[in-house]
Amino acid sequence: MNKDKDYETRLKEQLRSMPKIKDERTKEEIYRQIQLQMIEKEEAKQRKKRWFWIPAISAVTCALLVFIVFLSQDRLTQFEQSSSPSASDEAQIRFESQENSIESRDSEESGQMEEASEESDNTTEDSVLQYQLEILPKEKIKKLGLLTTPPQYVVPITISEQKIKEPFSFNKLGDEIDLAVNGLQDIGLKHMTFTKKEQIVVASVQHDFTIEPDTASQQLFDQLMNLIFQPFRVKQIQFDQTNDFIDQINMVDNTYILKGSGTVVYKQYRYNAQASGWLVATKVAQFDSIEKALNEMKKAEPQYHVKSTIPNDAEIKVKQAEDDTLELQIVSAKTGQNQKTVNMIEAIIATAYSFGFQTVQFDIGYEQVGKYDLTKPVQTDQQINVIYR
Repeated sequence: MNKDKDYETRLKEQLRSMPKIKDERTKEEIYRQIQLQMIEKEEAKQRKKRWFWIPAISAVTCALLVFIVFLSQDRLTQFEQSSSPSASDEAQIRFESQENSIESRDSEESGQMEEASEESDNTTEDSVLQYQLEILPKEKIKKLGLLTTPPQYVVPITISEQKIKEPFSFNKLGDEIDLAVNGLQDIGLKHMTFTKKEQIVVASVQHDFTIEPDTASQQLFDQLMNLIFQPFRVKQIQFDQTNDFIDQINMVDNTYILKGSGTVVYKQYRYNAQASGWLVATKVAQFDSIEKALNEMKKAEPQYHVKSTIPNDAEIKVKQAEDDTLELQIVSAKTGQNQKTVNMIEAIIATAYSFGFQTVQFDIGYEQVGKYDLTKPVQTDQQINVIYR
């Protein structure tokens, strides 16, 4: 305790001995100084706070930028996915591309076929003109028929055997006609053998003879049998055995009655540009007047590879259709000394024959077209689509 009192006493004495310091500042000045110091302290605190928020704000800004970048990338990915085709879309695009390519190729082939057809139709040289009708003795020919592709119509075929002693066999038809190139097919004749006895034909049917027993097949078979045997005045076909198909056709005691093919409209069948042209029997038994049949010949059927045989601009006038003679006048800008006009003449001859006319008198503005002398009536009883062996 004494030590503390001594220290306090000495301190007081030291203070008394110190020189006096007089503060000459007024109260207002002292107040302003104190106020300024307080303001400076407050500003220092604010600066500390601002420096404290800068890192926080920077961190938040960085996080926001990262989020924006991620969101933009995600949206870009979604856009690319939505704009780019999926696997199925790509497959569809490839399929459509292939389909368009096929259509383009088919269109090109069709165009080539038309060009080749036009070139052959406009041929003017007699040595190059092709004929599908010939006058041949019936004892030196063999008749048959083939179906078009698709199987819609019958193409009559005449095999000439004037210079060959060996009889024709249907199994060797491929040696005479390239069936695949020409789009021709057999309904089943190679599985049948026909033997003619006066006005009756005996048909031997092999076990492998099969045809779908539907209405379309029955109609084609009936047309084919009549086209083959009608020129020989055959009235009946006797089958030595039957099967599911033969049982479905018009049979009486294993005998098939031929009623005749009826009227026929002949047009031109050409399967492709490499194929030959063939007269084809269309619209069998559908027309009762030659005028209607002639106008039908102006219509093409491209879905069956069938071309018209009378120009579509043709004006047709039937002058006479009696006494077994058909006399007609045809005016067209497309007729001339060319293959197209030869095809027209031959198709009219074959069509007129199916209507019972024996001759046709043509008035088309030309006296001679190819081998046809048009100054006189042309005989209709001619063989169709002749193949010389």
